[in-house]
Amino acid sequence: MYALISFVFGLLFGSYGNSVVHRLPRRMHADWEAEARDVLGQPARTDADTTLVSKRSHCPHCKATIAWYDNLPLLSWLVLRAKCRMCSAPISARYFVLELAGGLIGLGAYDLYGFTVAALALGTAGLMLLYLSAIDIEHQLLPDVLVFPLLWVGLFAATQGWTVRPAESIEGALFGYLLLATPAWIFKLIRHKEGMGGGDLKLLMALGAFLGIAGVVGTLLVASVAAVVIHLGLIAAKKAHWQSRTPFGPFLVAGGVVSFVTIHFDWLRLPAF
Repeated sequence: MYALISFVFGLLFGSYGNSVVHRLPRRMHADWEAEARDVLGQPARTDADTTLVSKRSHCPHCKATIAWYDNLPLLSWLVLRAKCRMCSAPISARYFVLELAGGLIGLGAYDLYGFTVAALALGTAGLMLLYLSAIDIEHQLLPDVLVFPLLWVGLFAATQGWTVRPAESIEGALFGYLLLATPAWIFKLIRHKEGMGGGDLKLLMALGAFLGIAGVVGTLLVASVAAVVIHLGLIAAKKAHWQSRTPFGPFLVAGGVVSFVTIHFDWLRLPAF
């Protein structure tokens, strides 16, 4: 019963993640625009759809409000055959993927920690990583409003003995930031342009709070190899070129998950970690 409850809650928050992925970047852009308009003395816009919780879900194409029976995680996407009931516009597979991934995160947290506060904290961290990955893929953004709470969860989890020791958590966070910040600063000094987004630096810092220094090294190794392989594959398929910008956040998340599982499951432990 507890496993089922954890899975269902994961599904619900995976479904909510679709609203976060769709609306949070738009709210950020609206805030930036509002600040620019204020500086320029122009009137603020009032038509931006930037709320995350109060407005009901609607089709982005026809703007029709989505009924509750068309908003059930997994089932509605399958029953509607990935199309809006009102206008037949396609519904992205991202909705189904985030819902399923959210359910699996809830189930995985329960399997690892039981029906406990630790499972709630680590499941929340997993959901934030899921949201960050999807936002980075679609918008090449890693919002601070998600990254910094992830860092605090990692530090808190360490104080409770759920992950690494507190000292290792702090060391991992600092090392994770500096590991990417140092080459990024050198690149900018030499080339006079950004070589890596600041969000990637802060994301590896947050992951370091869960993993410690050894986990950060493993995370970056897995992420770098995966990013190169995927980028070369896209080039071979003529869907990208050598100068294409590739969101690195999802690869860091994947590397972090691999490192976390490797550290916490003896049967997957590797000498390099």
